[in-house]
Amino acid sequence: MRLRRIALALVAILAASRAAAQEPEDVRIGITYRPGYVPGLVMTPVKPASGLDDVAGEADAIVRADLDFSDRFEILDLPDGLRTDGAVNYGLWSQLGAVWLVTADVSGPPSAPILRVGLHDVVYSNLKNVQAFSLPPLGSEGFRMAVHRASDAIVSWATDGEPGIAATRIAFRRRMNDGSIQLFLIDSDGHGLRRITSGVGIVLSPAFSRDGERLLYQLLADDGATAVYELDLVSGRRRTVSADPGLNITPTYTPGGGIVLAKSTEDRTEIFELGAGRLTHSGGTGALNPRFSPDGRRFAFEAKQLGPQQVYVQGANGS
Repeated sequence: MRLRRIALALVAILAASRAAAQEPEDVRIGITYRPGYVPGLVMTPVKPASGLDDVAGEADAIVRADLDFSDRFEILDLPDGLRTDGAVNYGLWSQLGAVWLVTADVSGPPSAPILRVGLHDVVYSNLKNVQAFSLPPLGSEGFRMAVHRASDAIVSWATDGEPGIAATRIAFRRRMNDGSIQLFLIDSDGHGLRRITSGVGIVLSPAFSRDGERLLYQLLADDGATAVYELDLVSGRRRTVSADPGLNITPTYTPGGGIVLAKSTEDRTEIFELGAGRLTHSGGTGALNPRFSPDGRRFAFEAKQLGPQQVYVQGANGS
């Protein structure tokens, strides 16, 4: 029986290999998973004050997408013809399978609208939290991010303090037609793409500051020289962090705002904190890629000390 199972498995693998060979090269690969229990959440349409229909419609679409992307809830559809005005009918929402109900409205002038969102606990028939958020004018650069912050507040209320990620950005590298590799930013939901570096060379190792307002990166020049820069994402100003002879690579921030990177020393790289000195004495081929624990007491780094490349953890105090 065991040999028969092995034979069947081999036949299945061969069949899958033949099928894969016939597929086109531009196959999209993704991950499908089934999370555990997630509570049902329903959101009524954002109610607009006079003249704010467009603002309410855009805010409605952003919040709904954010809550769906969060993977914290099962988003429930509103039944056709259901009236959502008047007092909250918790019994009705409970029958529809909702644990949470989100209500929202927009008021104020178009130049400075106010988005007020509330989260209702359907199980206990009460308003768990409500907050007003000031928004920039519709169409301005900061409008979507301001609405994302309201979405993150809803997630935090429903999860007893676990933050949402809607009001975050992703930094990534892209090869350009001139052969250089530049840095781009994009909002977590795929909107707001913008290029943030220019010039020749290859940009590597982007790392955000804790408040998201600054970004470290490494630049490899055409002549092989390396330097680490810090870009202020608010003002657009750039400053040189380290351009010493040798390697200046894999920068990151400490939780306290310090800057740590790998720099050449003797015949290898070691981890240094600017203003505080050397942190590692790794031996071998050196250390790189430091990353700190949230409390700042330890950091992990990559090194090749005893054979293959490994990940090590060290106390920030040198222990």
